[in-house]
Amino acid sequence: MLARTHGFRHRAAAAGLQFVGGVIMGGRGDTYTSVSLTSLTGGIGSAPIEGDIVIVVHGNVSTSDIDPSISGYTELTELYSNDTVDANMAVAWKKMTATPDTAVTVFQDGGSSNGHATAIHVWRGAHQTTPFNVTTTTATGLSSDKPDSPTITPTTAGSVVISVGLGAQDDLVAATLTAPAGYTDNDFVSKGDGSQRAAIAVIASKAWTSGAEDPGAWTGGEVDTDNAWVAATLVLQPA
Repeated sequence: MLARTHGFRHRAAAAGLQFVGGVIMGGRGDTYTSVSLTSLTGGIGSAPIEGDIVIVVHGNVSTSDIDPSISGYTELTELYSNDTVDANMAVAWKKMTATPDTAVTVFQDGGSSNGHATAIHVWRGAHQTTPFNVTTTTATGLSSDKPDSPTITPTTAGSVVISVGLGAQDDLVAATLTAPAGYTDNDFVSKGDGSQRAAIAVIASKAWTSGAEDPGAWTGGEVDTDNAWVAATLVLQPA
């Protein structure tokens, strides 16, 4: 399994919301089917407890529409972008019960050609019945591997904006991406190398203050017009 490096610096993002921690996993389509939640890093804890919200970004690069999925989690969006190499991503969440999950099960296509990547955030203090403040916004793009999370307008004070995405790279080894300005706290970048194509999943957050928020595009990656990307913007609201 090819778990890749990431950057993170914990900060209390907003009153009421606390970043528990994150985790990444990456590899080929035949190397992993689950991601542990018992070794979180970058936040206030190493594992989720009852009431915590787990947000999972999972996807793969391919040459077709391969629907990724996250078992037992509520899907916020599933996106596909079709270029020479295609980007597939699912974003899903779950509120932890009295017996919190110790791992997340993710779908893999089973092949060695395509890279798969998973990036996870865990948050505490979110609203327990309506954790997401407004409808998730989404975007897709071609000729680039740089996810560009679209504008969103939160309505609840103390909310956190979360930028997520997946880049498809026409290369054996994924080139890393860097979070947009203002999103370098709690940023996790997962690189999955396939034998022909690589995937890179990203997630990062920023405390919301007022008005519309446009996270902007992630930077770095690989310069290749064969690539594709998908992205979404979420708003997590406090209890």
